[in-house]
Amino acid sequence: MWRCFCSGRRVLCALVLILGSSTVSSCTPLSVFDLLVYRQTSLVVRSDLRVLNSIEDWFQQFCARSGCRLVWLKQQAYPMQLALVEGFSNAVRHAHKSLPADTEIKIDLALWDDRIEIRIWDHGEPFDPNTLKEPAPGTLRLGGYGWFLLRRLADQAEYQRCRQGGNCLWLVKHHTSLATSRSEVHR
Repeated sequence: MWRCFCSGRRVLCALVLILGSSTVSSCTPLSVFDLLVYRQTSLVVRSDLRVLNSIEDWFQQFCARSGCRLVWLKQQAYPMQLALVEGFSNAVRHAHKSLPADTEIKIDLALWDDRIEIRIWDHGEPFDPNTLKEPAPGTLRLGGYGWFLLRRLADQAEYQRCRQGGNCLWLVKHHTSLATSRSEVHR
């Protein structure tokens, strides 16, 4: 089975899967349970740091509406809120630094029984986070910690250029017990 990284192709991949094709471009492996989204929503905002409070409120409301059914989400929401703030800030300050303030950034939230995912879509130049050198422990510098912070807050963090143009920061936080049991199975 396959999961599309770039939004909008998920349905295409699911459709191709149902119809029986074994390959779909821009996709990664996925289980049948990954197609069952519990709740999802999107928000489109201007490339402006002044909207951060609105984004945080939107995220908190999403988690509050879902938390009564998924108790684990209450523990995972705060790290993902920090990751959302950092990812959005990076999109505004870095990817969109030379673009007009009215350039849109789209944020997708998706919640399953076992994980929460955030996708932040920007229109900046592509960026390869693998070229960044991690700061040495105990060193202080102004900036340069964002990507490493994202990788520690989320269980998975990927940044990819999409064929349709634009970039997507994909962040995933798993239910703790499920993430632990999955890593033990793959050892």
